[in-house]
Amino acid sequence: MTARALSSIGISTRPEELKAVGREIFRLKWEVKRRFGYSLDSVRIPKRYFETPFGSGPLKPERFEQLLRLYRERLAAELNLAL
Repeated sequence: MTARALSSIGISTRPEELKAVGREIFRLKWEVKRRFGYSLDSVRIPKRYFETPFGSGPLKPERFEQLLRLYRERLAAELNLAL
């Protein structure tokens, strides 16, 4: 879709090229965050977040930690970065 829109203004590119550029930008963004000291280990969620009911009930802190760990692992593998 984006490649078609760009072609309408004379920019010729393929969807695969856009995806590769987007992936590299995303990787660089995380690299910069890491270099400036950001870490997913520092993510803190307010207590009220765990008290707010969702469709399946409130999110338990243990489940959040599990999901954050899974996100970190997948993100690190996908971007080939140590997070």
